[in-house]
Amino acid sequence: YKLVLTGKLPYNDGTGEKLVGMYPKMWPLIKRDRNNLGYFTIKAKDGSGYLTARTSEPVLVITKEPCVWHIKYDADGRFILTPAEMPEMLIDLNNAWDIEDNSIGLHTYTGYVNAQSWKIIDSEGGSYSIQTPYDSGRILTVRGAQGALLCSDGTEGVQDWYIEFAH
Repeated sequence: YKLVLTGKLPYNDGTGEKLVGMYPKMWPLIKRDRNNLGYFTIKAKDGSGYLTARTSEPVLVITKEPCVWHIKYDADGRFILTPAEMPEMLIDLNNAWDIEDNSIGLHTYTGYVNAQSWKIIDSEGGSYSIQTPYDSGRILTVRGAQGALLCSDGTEGVQDWYIEFAH
């Protein structure tokens, strides 16, 4: 049970062993919809603020006011993140291109799972990174006025987040 909740359950699908399960460890168990994990805030580990969806334009920024996110398990260790105030919008990788510094914003459902579902990877100290499902390992990074980008190196932006239960 602990391995499932921490995403460290060994599983062999015939192509090799991988770790499966669900994390962060605070995911609540919701009886009505097992894939619906609930509502969370996503707070920058460096204390700069919260990952926020701007309602005026489809961009992600860091603000001092928390934004509430609905997080739903999709499949294969991937999650869909939707701002609670805009349930029709999903965090979206521009054109589903897994390239350095590609923009990440919000978009309605497109059917491109690699553009609109994300891996939530356990980092050190109880924080998490939000990673593309592609093999590159690039991570959602927020760089001030540039907003959210897909980057491998987070030296110039925020890549580590505390995902905290909101309600």
